[in-house]
Amino acid sequence: FRRDHYTCQYCGKSAAVLTIDHIHPKHLGGSHDWTNLVTACSSCNHHKGGRMLDEAGMSLIHHPKEPPRSALYTFARYLQENREWTNYLEGW
Repeated sequence: FRRDHYTCQYCGKSAAVLTIDHIHPKHLGGSHDWTNLVTACSSCNHHKGGRMLDEAGMSLIHHPKEPPRSALYTFARYLQENREWTNYLEGW
């Protein structure tokens, strides 16, 4: 969810309840990895169902990629209250 900024990658809405969707459905041979998974609101996920994007008449706002593996990315949500960590996490 964080990688996709807590936003549906089909309609762009930030919803209170989000799901994870396989762009290329698993039952059609899709993988379970960063480049095939996106954040989706439940309405878009339901509309897409187990179909491919073109079959559902949908498209992605952003194409997914693996998030950075840096310590700053991993611990970013804690830095607001623990600024002293920044020097240790940079370059790690």
